[in-house]
Amino acid sequence: MSRSCIALSTTGSVKVTNLSTSTIAYLYLSPVGTSTWGPDQLGATVLGSGSSFTMYGVPGGRYDLKASTLSGTSAYSFNFLVVGGYTAAITVQ
Repeated sequence: MSRSCIALSTTGSVKVTNLSTSTIAYLYLSPVGTSTWGPDQLGATVLGSGSSFTMYGVPGGRYDLKASTLSGTSAYSFNFLVVGGYTAAITVQ
């Protein structure tokens, strides 16, 4: 008897959509329980109102996200789940 295996993805993605009226200049992601934010995911890119940005290759687990404007205003999404093979959708308002 032969068995076949299906390879499951261990990474997912996070799609952030900016529905606010401000431009997001910095986007940080960190695993839940981490005391510091990871590196800025946008780099030289900015996320204008109505735009989206997707981070690929995110290991499965629970995460917090911080989106900040140039003026220092920030919005947060806490404790969301990233599942391998799927996209977590986060909206900033």
